[in-house]
Amino acid sequence: MKVSILTPEKTIFEGEAESVNIKGAAIPFQVLNHHANIVSLIEGKEVNIETQDGTRHNYKVSSGVLQNQNQVLEILVDTAESI
Repeated sequence: MKVSILTPEKTIFEGEAESVNIKGAAIPFQVLNHHANIVSLIEGKEVNIETQDGTRHNYKVSSGVLQNQNQVLEILVDTAESI
């Protein structure tokens, strides 16, 4: 699936991923390839992305919104930084 982490200023991450772990507004969850379409509020915590080659990317993000539709996962937040 294609994953993007976007802030108002710039794109923080963009690439293909196998899985994304994130803290939703209520509980943590994982989005995998072929996940059902979903829209969710997210809490300001960590986003952990595992790419198709096994590389892991970790980001600290503010609260925001996540949308997964047709194998495109967009994470929209005010701030994000690599950790």
